[in-house]
Amino acid sequence: MAIPTSTIYINDNIRILRRLPTGSVDLVYLDPPFNSKGQFAAPIGSDAAFNDLWSMDLVDEAWLGEIANTNPNLNLLIQSLPSKPDQAYLIYTAIRLLETHHLLTDTGSIYLHCDDAMNHSLELVMAHLRRQEL
Repeated sequence: MAIPTSTIYINDNIRILRRLPTGSVDLVYLDPPFNSKGQFAAPIGSDAAFNDLWSMDLVDEAWLGEIANTNPNLNLLIQSLPSKPDQAYLIYTAIRLLETHHLLTDTGSIYLHCDDAMNHSLELVMAHLRRQEL
């Protein structure tokens, strides 16, 4: 199935990312959950409630196996995090970063919106992706 060009997708992106051709994207903007370890109520009249609590139950086991097989150093980084919720969050986010990275054109960019909850770990993931380019 062909993916239309000049399209904005709003949803969990993993299924769409895996259908796009390598080297076909100029700009990726990711705004993942922040791993703020909280539950947020929706404003009155809205269905926008949000749960930002992470556990390994929320992670597809295949993602961790995929990371371990193709990026052993990244797997070590994930395993080095002291808490399982932080590991779950990083697996969820890292698999998406890996998918987006191979989609970039030679001059493409990834913009990753995060806060101080996991920015250091995410910075290490991004550094790992840059090292793969060399």
